[in-house]
Amino acid sequence: MELWIRVQKNKQLNQGLVKIEDLILEKDNANEWSIRQSCDTLAIYKTEKRALEVLDEIQNLLKPKLITKFKSDVKYNENGTPIDILIPYDAFEKSEIQELSTYIYEMPKD
Repeated sequence: MELWIRVQKNKQLNQGLVKIEDLILEKDNANEWSIRQSCDTLAIYKTEKRALEVLDEIQNLLKPKLITKFKSDVKYNENGTPIDILIPYDAFEKSEIQELSTYIYEMPKD
């Protein structure tokens, strides 16, 4: 999966994108925490806790997602409104795990 990050201070998507290879969390001289890739600072946060929350959010994006495919049967009453939805028992046998091929993540401001 490719992950692109929109840098925190850029307002235009095409100018502020960085393709992610690795992320580094660093404390600077002003006691702020920056999330960086190589020489690029992607975001700055006031606390280590907040910076770690953002890294956790990015990590969760990279995890494969379970996609369940199923068909449902809908029964309608005489007015045309649905009254019952039946899901076949074998619905979960048609599940698969998929990863997105590309994702763009926007760094939170705070």
